[in-house]
Amino acid sequence: TTESPKKSVMKKILLIAAIGFSAISATAQDKNVASAKESLTLDGDTLKAKEYIEKAIQDPSTKNEAKTWWVRAGIYLAMQSSGKYKSSAPYKEATASLIKVIEIKPDYQKNEVNANLLSCAYIYFNDGIENYNARKFDDAIDLMKHVVEIHDLQGGKRFSDKSFDTIAAKAKYVMANAAYYGNRYDEAITYINELKTSTYI
Repeated sequence: TTESPKKSVMKKILLIAAIGFSAISATAQDKNVASAKESLTLDGDTLKAKEYIEKAIQDPSTKNEAKTWWVRAGIYLAMQSSGKYKSSAPYKEATASLIKVIEIKPDYQKNEVNANLLSCAYIYFNDGIENYNARKFDDAIDLMKHVVEIHDLQGGKRFSDKSFDTIAAKAKYVMANAAYYGNRYDEAITYINELKTSTYI
């Protein structure tokens, strides 16, 4: 059967409308990314910036953009540097965002991404030491795991800073001791065996 001219025109109108709405959605979410950046850099309003960027990462049109996650990382790092929000450990969300940037586009703002990830790794390390000293062994292991995870990005070839190799090895050493004192003996043995081949401890 031949499609009527009226039906054909309606189909085209619906298709054009769908394309139009898709463009509007993308533009709106791009605006959220820009608004998040503006709220952070011009207004210093981290909460408003966070509100905008969380909208952007929920939208299919921008959630897979490296820029979106880069801006998100900047917002949480700003929160980390503020005494008002520091207790909620915003650096953890910053780390997750930076890793997402690497997953999407490994070379995006590479030097800046690496510098910020190193900062986050050192915060994880210090928090891990604090928890270990407080005999919170499970928490210490979890925190130190993130140090190692950051170090091991892209097969351990992401960073050229040799001092970070030492920090990652020390993190694993703390993990071995925390596992032992936390009665997680099999884990402790695994970490110790991994350390046997390390030249940085």
